[in-house]
Amino acid sequence: QETLKLHEQDKRPYLYTEQQLERGATHDDLWNAAQKQLVVEAKVHGFLRMYWAKKILEWTPTPAEALRISIYLNDKYSLDGRDPNGYVGCMWSVCGVHDMGWTERPIFGKIRYMNYEGCKRKFRVAEFVARMSVRTAVAKPGGTQTTLVPFRKQKPVLPAPSKGSAPSKGSAKSQVPHEDSDSDSSSSSSSSSSSSSSSS
Repeated sequence: QETLKLHEQDKRPYLYTEQQLERGATHDDLWNAAQKQLVVEAKVHGFLRMYWAKKILEWTPTPAEALRISIYLNDKYSLDGRDPNGYVGCMWSVCGVHDMGWTERPIFGKIRYMNYEGCKRKFRVAEFVARMSVRTAVAKPGGTQTTLVPFRKQKPVLPAPSKGSAPSKGSAKSQVPHEDSDSDSSSSSSSSSSSSSSSS
C-alpha cells in the first residue's frame, strides 16, 4: 500500500475507462486478446492474467481503481470470479500480495512489473493474438449484461511454420496460453477404445 501510494500521482502512459477495458479497446493487441479470451472462454492463462491485471494498474488513474476494475471484470467473466483464487490473482498482480519487493519504478513502485516483450519470451504472442482474432466479444453499455458472439466453431488462424521446423502438437500447445480441445482426436480415441473393447 505504501509503495503504491507514493506513486499514485505518477503520469500514466495511457488512461482507459472501465468500458474501454471491458471491450478490449486498448492499443495493446495482447491485452485485448486476453480480455476477449476472458469474456468468450471465461478463463485466461495464469501468466497472462498477471499481465492483464498489471496493465490495468498501469492504465488507470489510481491503484484502487485498478483493483476495483480487475476484480469487477474477473468476477463478471471468469470461472473463478467471486472465488478466493480470483481475488488473490488480482491482489497479487495489482497490490503485490504474496510477492516480494522489486526495483522501484514509476506507477508500480516496488510491485513486480511485466511488459509485452517479456511475454514474447514466454510464449508465441502473435499466434495467441491471431487465434483470438477469429472470435468476437461485444460489450454493450447500458446494462449489467454483455452481448457475446463467440465463434467457437472456427479454427485458429495461426502462422504457417517455417520449413523443417514444424513443432509437434504437444510442444505447440505448451507455449500458447490456451488451446481449443481437439474434437477429432477425442472422437478417434473413443472409437479406438471401443473397438479394442469389442475385440477383447
